[in-house]
Amino acid sequence: MEIENQIILGACLEILRKIPDNTFDATVMDPPYGIGNREPKPEEILAYLQGADLDTGGDFMGRDWEIPSVLVWKEIFRVMKPGGHVFSFGGTRTWDLISMGARMAGFEKMPSIAENHAGLQWIQSQGMPKSYNISNALDAKLGHKRNPKAPPVTEEAQEWAGWGTGLKPTWEPIVVFAKPLSEKTIVANVLKHKTGVLNIDAVRVRHSSKADFEEHKKQVEAVQNRGGVRGNSWKNSSDLSGANDVSVLGRWPPDTIFTHAPGCARLEDPEGVIWACDEGCPVAELDRQSGDRPSTLTGRADPNVAHDHPGEDKSSKSLFLGERTHLSTVYADSGGISRVFPQFEKDVVPFFYTGKASKKEVTLDGEIENDHPTKKPLALMRWLVRLAARKGGLILDPYCGSGSTLHAAYEERVRYTGIEKDPHNHEIAVKRLTIVQEVVGARQNSQDNFATWMSLPDDE
Repeated sequence: MEIENQIILGACLEILRKIPDNTFDATVMDPPYGIGNREPKPEEILAYLQGADLDTGGDFMGRDWEIPSVLVWKEIFRVMKPGGHVFSFGGTRTWDLISMGARMAGFEKMPSIAENHAGLQWIQSQGMPKSYNISNALDAKLGHKRNPKAPPVTEEAQEWAGWGTGLKPTWEPIVVFAKPLSEKTIVANVLKHKTGVLNIDAVRVRHSSKADFEEHKKQVEAVQNRGGVRGNSWKNSSDLSGANDVSVLGRWPPDTIFTHAPGCARLEDPEGVIWACDEGCPVAELDRQSGDRPSTLTGRADPNVAHDHPGEDKSSKSLFLGERTHLSTVYADSGGISRVFPQFEKDVVPFFYTGKASKKEVTLDGEIENDHPTKKPLALMRWLVRLAARKGGLILDPYCGSGSTLHAAYEERVRYTGIEKDPHNHEIAVKRLTIVQEVVGARQNSQDNFATWMSLPDDE
């Protein structure tokens, strides 16, 4: 069965069983979250951990969101190369079950020299509050049905006015696991399988200027020279950690990703870029709470520095987007603590089920119809693909939906295999990638030809 740069129609368990062992370098996926209308019982969770499907009641947004079974996770484990990483989105209510499924299959927490992280956090502002109006319900129970916006009628309803059952969700977890190494050391595993490590330099948070880089370097060197703020902590315990390095590519990437609110405006001024943020923007709220801190974000940047990653053509824009979609976080000498987090621009607004990425992006500027209900923004998926896989590597998305992960992979020059069981979504993904391969492929070929021409000796 041909799998390279293919979108295969069928149930992922059946398809995965036909794929040879140790095929994929990484898995980047957005599976069903298992959100239904009831909590699973303990005995059902136990059966799930032993391989059964998990029933959470279904019918969320009129669909059945059945999370991957342990049997599916075991097949993903088998087809992954040793050391390969898995990045899987999960719902705030059910990501623990998704995480347990991965563990039961044999995956381990993401290994890092500095620290072990079980996941990433994607902070956004598009969450839809799902709360029960207890005051209104009390009035209805006592025979006073009213408009929810009207004042409470009964004494009981007045007592519980303003109380509810849930907060507005503003983050989505991305669980991160890795298949255990087959070799005795990470070095041997990298040499044999080209897996087991993350592409740190490709997702660093950029400095705003050469002066800012020099200031960062000076501060870190001062800490190192005095033995570090934590004495014999990991920061100074190993010359191999690399986490202390000050790189011209930017600061070490964190495990939290922020997104500006949809109403935030990205403005140009003579000094670079500034943000005019809407009320409720996670980035602005972070800075409001942190206050002014030394060596932090001012909101200004050199666009040619802040928005590019290694190897990118700075003159190009991402496909079918009005603006470039790469990270906009930059540093300076003072400002809010948001400086240490990657930030995506408002044109690629994320969602919590009911929110959507921009229509222009998901329809390829009107070239296709795309009604998939849980589309992820392209910029976020490119960031994850870039972190997980080398150029030319092969990634798996066993729940590919309308093809956001596969689109991101092709943009990043990573080969892909997508699996989708719904014929309608499969058709959307195939159409999408057909256009992406034609347009992006032509652009990449042009860039490659130019690079080859520039590298030729003068006499050729």
